[in-house]
Amino acid sequence: LNKKKLDILYKKTMGIASIFSILLAVFVFIFSSFIISIIFGKNYLPAVNILRLFSIMLILIPLISLLATYLVASGKPVIISKFLIISTIMNIVLNYILISKLVSFGQIFAVYGSIIATIISNIFYLSSLLIYKNKTKKKQTIIIFKYKITET
Repeated sequence: LNKKKLDILYKKTMGIASIFSILLAVFVFIFSSFIISIIFGKNYLPAVNILRLFSIMLILIPLISLLATYLVASGKPVIISKFLIISTIMNIVLNYILISKLVSFGQIFAVYGSIIATIISNIFYLSSLLIYKNKTKKKQTIIIFKYKITET
């Protein structure tokens, strides 16, 4: 695909994926107790809040995947690798800090710490990719604009 078609396809896909992932996240958030009782039984109902927190990942993961695919198709796989390594290190450090600090309050709090670390590192990864994409898009627009002015 050329750059223009790739951008159009990216925008359409991102819009559709955003709608579906937000609807799915809201559905899981609302019906998490029902989902857990059907799949695992009533004994696992204390895990409802864990599932509710993880429902945020149902929004983040599709958007990250689409944006990473777009950047690979644009010839920027090195950028993805750099941001992925940084966010993975961030996840490990945050997991260590939050789990070690919260485990004294109980094991369930350590699990919450792990979830929060995962969400924060994924938000960082998505934000980094979006900022990079928008930054390079602005540079390309400026270059194209300068080219058109000098050519006319």
